[in-house]
Amino acid sequence: NQMNIILYTHIILGTLGLLAGVCVILLQKGDKRHRFIGKIFSYNLGLSMLASFPISFYKENIFLFCIGVWTLYMIITGQRSLQISDIKKVTYLDWIITLIMAVFGVLLVGIGFYQLSFGLGLPIVSMVFGFLSLLFVWTDFRFFKGRLKAKNAHQLIHIQRMMGAFISALTAFVVVNNTMLPGLVVWLLPTVFLTPLIVMWSRKWAKF
Repeated sequence: NQMNIILYTHIILGTLGLLAGVCVILLQKGDKRHRFIGKIFSYNLGLSMLASFPISFYKENIFLFCIGVWTLYMIITGQRSLQISDIKKVTYLDWIITLIMAVFGVLLVGIGFYQLSFGLGLPIVSMVFGFLSLLFVWTDFRFFKGRLKAKNAHQLIHIQRMMGAFISALTAFVVVNNTMLPGLVVWLLPTVFLTPLIVMWSRKWAKF
């Protein structure tokens, strides 16, 4: 049926995006191969997230929908940051995208508190993704106002957001295929493991 087609499309595109993301991480940054494979990563993962929306409605899973929005936000702002090195290029659409993420960030935190109150799901996961969303939103506000100290802040944001999108794809892959580890560990392991890499790259390439 149609839902199975959407599901398989979501899985295939997400897998292709994840494999492309691994290649981007391993390749030299900034060259033609990086940009080409980076586009493959962004388009495949972005389309995979769009396919996840009807799946989340079908399964009545608001958390899955929020994670889809979170990943799309990472991809869009990660690519967009390279185009707005000059804050004069910031548009109303950039602000709208950030405000939408702010709403979903608050929603994820709210879901976490709701889960905690009624003993449902994994409230820590919802809260972590929610607070991370709000942290990125705050970074956007500062970036749009020209208040980030690094001269190449737009490049650092690109790195952070693309890695954030990759972490999301890797998390989904690990969660779906996990048969051994506790749910909480699986959901947070990619974030805990790869966040130090984001910090290291940000410090390495920051220009003041």
